[in-house]
Amino acid sequence: MSDNRDTATQASACAHRTVRRGVFRFDPAHPLFAEHFPGAPVVPGSCIVQAFADEASRWAGGPDFPFDGPPRPIRPICEIRGFRFRRFVPPGDYAFRMERTGDGLRCSLHALDAEAGEEGCVATLPAPLVTGVLAW
Repeated sequence: MSDNRDTATQASACAHRTVRRGVFRFDPAHPLFAEHFPGAPVVPGSCIVQAFADEASRWAGGPDFPFDGPPRPIRPICEIRGFRFRRFVPPGDYAFRMERTGDGLRCSLHALDAEAGEEGCVATLPAPLVTGVLAW
């Protein structure tokens, strides 16, 4: 993904009707990481949650999202629940997984496995570094 915004995150994804997987890139060269934290950069939790929210909005606006009726426009997330940050996340590439459930989109961020490739589309992923739920 490439756009004109000044952003520390880029994403690429493969989607199925109820699961979306891909790779978030938290660019180590982004100026944010010089300040958070000098000498030991860490991706802020708010940036990780925002990456999920942005990806959820893109997915919801696309033709493959499992809603009844025509695709809906991109819209904001109204609820963020239970995000857990199990370890610090330094800048770099990470596999993500989002699954549509009855209570929203369950999100997880994982270390990028060499088998995941550029799109992060493998059947199994390592233990999550971050988990949480987004809902509209």
